[in-house]
Amino acid sequence: QHMFVYFLIKKRKEIEPKFFKNCKKMKKIAIPPCIRTINESAFDNCINLASSFFYIYGNFNSIKSNAFNGVSNLYNININECLSTIGSTAFNNTNLSQICFNGFSSSWTIPETWDIHAFNGICPTGTIYCVDGTISSADMLTCLKAKYPVFKDWN
Repeated sequence: QHMFVYFLIKKRKEIEPKFFKNCKKMKKIAIPPCIRTINESAFDNCINLASSFFYIYGNFNSIKSNAFNGVSNLYNININECLSTIGSTAFNNTNLSQICFNGFSSSWTIPETWDIHAFNGICPTGTIYCVDGTISSADMLTCLKAKYPVFKDWN
């Protein structure tokens, strides 16, 4: 089943809106590097999708509204500087408790195209990590807290 899903999306540049919505049997997915966009509600309510880590690779630039809404087994994401857009409530009602920022420069700021409600409904406490870049985890958390009230209780 896992390979079949990979085959379905391996030649695409985006995952269409609601493509996997309410797919309760899906437990894992490998998103191929050709994907640039995850559209609205693509994985909405995929309650058994159990990704301990979700990697947003260099070519990946957009996560639309409600893309991972209700994916309660999503705990960790790994983001790099190329992610230019995150839609409203993209990670709503997940258990996201760790965000790893890869390769961010000290001059980086949160793009205006990251919706202020993108992280609503996530785990109330968590950890920010920054690796391979010059911006520190503390600086990143301060930056996130300034835009997203949901991060006020994070470590």
